[in-house]
Amino acid sequence: MGRTVTKAIDGHIKPDEIDAKFLDEVAIEINGEKLGLDQKTVEKALNPVEIIKARDVLGGPSPTAVMRSISSLKSFIELQRNQ
Repeated sequence: MGRTVTKAIDGHIKPDEIDAKFLDEVAIEINGEKLGLDQKTVEKALNPVEIIKARDVLGGPSPTAVMRSISSLKSFIELQRNQ
């Protein structure tokens, strides 16, 4: 990841210009082998909305995680009010 970012910055490559071919070039520099990712996978991995949706852990920013937190907090508040 670090080499990819450094190479992109040095090459004035914008995030939306990073593609499977670019990642293969960086991988070859590092370990001599291509990553072999398809373009759709790369685009999904670099899509901020997809990144947020994937962070579906306690306290995470995904819509599902946020709704679980809201529901839990509402239940907690209701319990506190009824004590």
